[in-house]
Amino acid sequence: MKRKGLVLASLSLALVLIAGCAGKEEAVQQPVNDVQNVEAVESTEEAAAESEMRLVEQGFEIEYLYTFRNEDVIFFELNREGEAYFAMMDSNYDWVLKPTNEIKDVEYDRSFSQTDYGLVIYEGEDASIFQDGLIALAVQDDRPREDDGLLWGFMNTKGEWAIKPQYRSVKQFSDGVAVVETIEDDLQNSRTIAIDIEGKERFEISKHVTGNETDDDSVLVDSFKNGYLKTSKGVFNKDGQLFSMDFIPGFNEIEDGFFKNYEVIGDQVVTIVDNKIKVFSLQGKLVREFAYPMSEEEINEETRDLSSSDLKLYTPKALAESNQFIVSSKIMNVDGEVIFAGGGFLIQDDIIASISFSEEDAAWSFYDLEGNPIKDNNVVGIQLEQSLYYNEPHWEMGNEYYKLISPNGEELIGEDRKVSSVSGMGEQIVEASVTDPSTLDEIDVLINTKTIEFIKVVDL
Repeated sequence: MKRKGLVLASLSLALVLIAGCAGKEEAVQQPVNDVQNVEAVESTEEAAAESEMRLVEQGFEIEYLYTFRNEDVIFFELNREGEAYFAMMDSNYDWVLKPTNEIKDVEYDRSFSQTDYGLVIYEGEDASIFQDGLIALAVQDDRPREDDGLLWGFMNTKGEWAIKPQYRSVKQFSDGVAVVETIEDDLQNSRTIAIDIEGKERFEISKHVTGNETDDDSVLVDSFKNGYLKTSKGVFNKDGQLFSMDFIPGFNEIEDGFFKNYEVIGDQVVTIVDNKIKVFSLQGKLVREFAYPMSEEEINEETRDLSSSDLKLYTPKALAESNQFIVSSKIMNVDGEVIFAGGGFLIQDDIIASISFSEEDAAWSFYDLEGNPIKDNNVVGIQLEQSLYYNEPHWEMGNEYYKLISPNGEELIGEDRKVSSVSGMGEQIVEASVTDPSTLDEIDVLINTKTIEFIKVVDL
């Protein structure tokens, strides 16, 4: 637009003053162009120079640093002079998303039972901010809106928008499906829909039209779990088929933000009514019911009724696919059989890991999903700082420092590297501290457990 104005002005000047003056104008204009070019080059060079600077040299502080078990990236929440920035780095410590303040927020379903390490314990555990290889991020919408003004989309681990920011709100992906709220043309109306990982609409859940309130306006929606979506309307499958849950008392009641009164296991619904576990078809037909089998220890405890709150949210995918669920401290199947009973246990992939405590120590035992003990001597399992390993490289405490040991016992990182603490142990890239032998100061580092490459956090 500025260039067009300049051309018109030059033409006018030429018509009034004669052709010879055009040469003067060109002679005067040339230095201005040179200055603009120099400024552009300097700006580019400054940006390039800053991009080569360390985070600390650019004035950034790391607020949070996320590493993952199944994604070889590092996600950063940064702060510079009170302003939030986000960034992402690959496992080679190269930026795939350089620090930016254009991203305003990240969607992180902290109520997921799936933790960053792919483990499921009980309800309330944190989820990975990456689901199905995508992270939900928001940018600012320049259009005048009456809400928070954010546009949500999904970015992949390469720092690319897999689904461009366009939604009023989103929930994380699960099994290739996510729930999002659209922004219609008038900016006021919206639809709640399910999309696939390419951003294509699968089906509509509800619709909101300003000034024309209906029952759709009050529909409450959860996230997809194990192929099903709980809502206050009922349960949707991934194809958009709606199953009414009217046969379950209080099916549409929310407690702590969840529909806690039932679980969908495979193609059946499990709930607890009148102190009994009841299994229904998705169409509401009672398939079977059975009493909760109390252990001797539970019998000796103070007697209490069983309730739907004893169902653990959410059932791990591996269990649901085997028609199993967690109730109280047991894993059961929909036929009423107890698969496993233990005080504390986790599900990692298709393995049950159970912990037993003594006065001085804790020991882990491993079982398959049928409850059979795994006694392979080559399998290593250890729990350190809340991160479980099963048949994976793991950290052990040596005489003074941590060691990284392969499943067959090979020492990958020895005590000579002076790793004094490790967190986020289940990921390819872990946060750790090493001791400086000359000053004995603790230095924060990241370690790539596949390449055994160390990098100081201050050097990022």
